[in-house]
Amino acid sequence: MFRPSAIAMIGATLLPMAAFAQDGTTTDITDAVLHSRAPDCGAYVGNYTSSMTDVSTGNKFDGKFDIEADADTCTMHVNQIPSHDAGEGVHWPNQMGVYDETLTVTRHPEIADEPSSLGLGATAVMLNGVMWEAYPAACFGEGQQPAGREMIGCGGGPSVINHPWRYNVGSPLNSSFRFDTHYAHVQATGVYHYHSTPRVLYTPTVDLEKSLDCKANGVSPVIGFASDGFPLYGPCFTDADGTVRAAKSSYVLREGKRQDVEGYETPYKTGNVLTDDYNGQFIGDYRYAEGSGDLDACNGMTIDGQYGYYVTADYPYAVKCLSGTPSPMFP
Repeated sequence: MFRPSAIAMIGATLLPMAAFAQDGTTTDITDAVLHSRAPDCGAYVGNYTSSMTDVSTGNKFDGKFDIEADADTCTMHVNQIPSHDAGEGVHWPNQMGVYDETLTVTRHPEIADEPSSLGLGATAVMLNGVMWEAYPAACFGEGQQPAGREMIGCGGGPSVINHPWRYNVGSPLNSSFRFDTHYAHVQATGVYHYHSTPRVLYTPTVDLEKSLDCKANGVSPVIGFASDGFPLYGPCFTDADGTVRAAKSSYVLREGKRQDVEGYETPYKTGNVLTDDYNGQFIGDYRYAEGSGDLDACNGMTIDGQYGYYVTADYPYAVKCLSGTPSPMFP
């Protein structure tokens, strides 16, 4: 059973979404932890604001996140400023800025005949108005940087988007991407965006072990919506035995030395690449092993008739592909 529609717990008050659309007021969601498991984006209609500081520069920003809905779609107006402070423990080469964006997703997503590959742009939007991206534009042997130190140059296109040696942004071996404690950084355009898992949206901690303590945290809320309209939940769910636990990815690390893939240069020991072994530094270091975890190839599953994606501690961390049809109104 789902809890009442809500986006945030402010003090001891559970905030119902419907009220905001009716009276036109705005709600401050600064540092709010999400609580609702409502799978329909229409349950979150409202106008939201927040205040934050980029601690790497001292610059202060106001976040804006509005959701409106009709019978078929939800439209989200965001300025891509997070609801929490950012920039802890890092100095970015680019300064964060305010960038307005409008995104539209369906309220009635359906599983497609075939999943869709992810692009380099946003895959999901979180319920604080910040977008989530799966991939960096960096692959081994691509671009102008020295081998093992690539940061950009591996764009889209049919043969590139599924590049096996694209760097895995969730790996601690790839610290050069300069993530803050929320696994986010700032693009050259100034847009702040998440990679890996924004834990503060479903638990008041950035600590991985504490965020996966499902006994303490309980069943996780919806933290955002993918571009196909399906919800993205935090890690904790109730399994068939009635146990609340963290969802497990069905991707496993390959064993041995990296093998050649036709058409691509195989990573070798150079620069920040310290081994020829499969070690999780690249997305091609993993393979999907059906049944090895709880989730399907896109990192989703169906519970009580509702399909959704789940955050996982291990690769692919959130969404690996889109099980539904991606919205054309998504960046």
